Amino acid sequence: MEFHLENYSEHSLDEGSTSRAASYVGLTWGDGTVTWGAGTDTDIIVAGVKALVSAINSQSGKGGIGFVLEQNYGRSEEHTSELQSQSTIS
Repeated sequence: MEFHLENYSEHSLDEGSTSRAASYVGLTWGDGTVTWGAGTDTDIIVAGVKALVSAINSQSGKGGIGFVLEQNYGRSEEHTSELQSQSTIS
């Protein structure tokens, strides 16, 4: 599976510290195909991952690989903060 992250954007859907975030991802695949994905969550990192999984799954109908993202509703604020500090998008 070969793709290039062509576009990434994010914004909040609500106001305040408990607002939801929306993320959008555009991928260009090795064969030149472009797929898009979107994700929402109260955690911007999770929203971005959901968008990435959505874009990858868009390719699955064209011979790509389908992924399932399981959400951990029990994650703590400390765990989320730790994940955010370790996450990078290049």
